[in-house]
Order: sequence, then structure tokens, then C-alpha cells
Amino acid sequence: MSTVRSSRRIERAGVNALRTLLEEDNHLVQEIDGGNDHGEDMIVNFTRHGKRTGYWIAIQVKSGKKYKRATEAELVVS
Repeated sequence: MSTVRSSRRIERAGVNALRTLLEEDNHLVQEIDGGNDHGEDMIVNFTRHGKRTGYWIAIQVKSGKKYKRATEAELVVS
């Protein structure tokens, strides 16, 4: 029986958050199956005015405390 990694839940939360953000702007998101995972988590086809632009990117999502984005206050202090 296979083991479920303890980091899986945090990784999925990061992928879900980015997918939601992109889909709110009507971009087309294709998640890449974990069995075919070579680092990329999703492919995004960009849209403008409801039509595909022909531009796309492959994204590897990093999530968790280690990858937390600095807040504006932290950037000012630095």
C-alpha cells in the first residue's frame, strides 16, 4: 500500500489557490496529473475578452511556510 506524503495537503492548497485566482480572471487552467509530474503542476492558457490569446505557460507551484511571500511591511523594513 502506498504512503500519503504529509506535505500533500499544503501542496494541494497552493495549487487550488492559484487555480482559483487564475480562473477568476477566466484563464483556462489544466492541472497536470501527479503520476505524470515532472515538476509542473498546471498549464495555463491565457484569455482576453473571453477568447484564447495563444499564450500559455507551465507552472510549478510551491506552497507552505517556507515559500511564504513577504508582506509589504516586511519589504519596507528590509
